Amino acid sequence: MITSTEVSVVCPAEIIWVKIHCPGHRAIYIAACYRPSVSDKTFNNNLRDTLNKLNEKRHPSAFVVGGDFNYPGWDWAENCLKPNTQYSLLHYEFADTLDDFGLAQLVTTPTRINNTLDLMATNISDQISRTKVIPGISDHDIVFCELNVTPISRKQQRRKVWLFNKADWLGMAQHLEHTSNMSNKAYFPSPNHLWAHIKDAIHDAMVTYIPRKLSKRKDSCPWIDKDLRKLMKTRNRLYKRCKKRGSPRLEQRYLLYRSIVKQQLRRKHAAYVHKLFTDEDKSITEKSKQFWTYIKHRCSTNSNVGPLKEGTTLVTSAKDRAEILNNQFTSVF
Repeated sequence: MITSTEVSVVCPAEIIWVKIHCPGHRAIYIAACYRPSVSDKTFNNNLRDTLNKLNEKRHPSAFVVGGDFNYPGWDWAENCLKPNTQYSLLHYEFADTLDDFGLAQLVTTPTRINNTLDLMATNISDQISRTKVIPGISDHDIVFCELNVTPISRKQQRRKVWLFNKADWLGMAQHLEHTSNMSNKAYFPSPNHLWAHIKDAIHDAMVTYIPRKLSKRKDSCPWIDKDLRKLMKTRNRLYKRCKKRGSPRLEQRYLLYRSIVKQQLRRKHAAYVHKLFTDEDKSITEKSKQFWTYIKHRCSTNSNVGPLKEGTTLVTSAKDRAEILNNQFTSVF
């Protein structure tokens, strides 16, 4: 069940925080902000202080910050300062704050006359399904934003893998020889038809004489071995029995096994990460692939490429990010 609570943070600025608790996922902090004046010099420091207080060290928190920030001199479509802007330093400080916390600003169209004053910034932009500006009831338009509270994980589908070490190579050779003799007597109108026939014959021989199995999901934790999985099953079984009977003795055994499982999980995970860098039996290519697979599954975002910074501009659109990466690769190769 998803619940929400108001976060008590001492802050002199007009900022209110709400924490959304998502079972199985990290919590999301949502802020409603109001900066009353374009010349306010304390708002940005107060916002930065509250972000620092709420940001966790080991696992960075998820933020969605919205409201009337009153920075009329910043062009959010181009992510740069407009000419002849008053209080330009305050605008730059606010943009630096967003960059420092990895917050991407999603509103690019004007919300009051020709200025984009009402903003929506987040570091989980892949969970924002839609953002648009709609007519409001005052002199400001309304920023409408849809947020998927729980991220959609993309699990890799299991695929069939050939077991070449268990193949019947003699039977496959005899099968292909028989197919070759039959092909010599057949007529094929073109080389493409002959190639299609050969390809189908090889595939049929592989299916017949080479066994296959379903691969494991790569999103599993490779450091969880057979012994640790056995301990986890015992812990889960004790939890069910303790919840059903309510025995203090079973509760003590469950707490003991829970502590052992936590300790073993941390130890084996640390050993696995250490082995990624120190395993001398594997080549650099194998270690690199294993390392980036681990990094990929540690990410909390579904987007393959996050926001990129070009100079002083934070780029969020897919087309612009592709252009930046293309320019980088062409400059190297």
